[in-house]
Amino acid sequence: MFEGIIAIQSNAIALKDGKVMMNKNEDGSLSLPGRAVFENENPEEVCLKRLQEGAKIIKPLSPKISWENIGSLNFPVVSLNYLTEADYV
Repeated sequence: MFEGIIAIQSNAIALKDGKVMMNKNEDGSLSLPGRAVFENENPEEVCLKRLQEGAKIIKPLSPKISWENIGSLNFPVVSLNYLTEADYV
């Protein structure tokens, strides 16, 4: 059941030499660099904060909608993805 919560996630898709930059999480899983977007934040600025200084957005990509289940909550997550130009850290 939808609980009225919608989460917004801003992610970078950074390509270099045909490879995509990924973060390794504490549990060993991989994810795109990014984080949740909070009220009054610009999703593009949030995206760039997760990359090295000097990174730039090439173009926004189509949003992706997925569903998260945390305990008894079931809510949609809208992922705003951006193709970026960035160097690996």
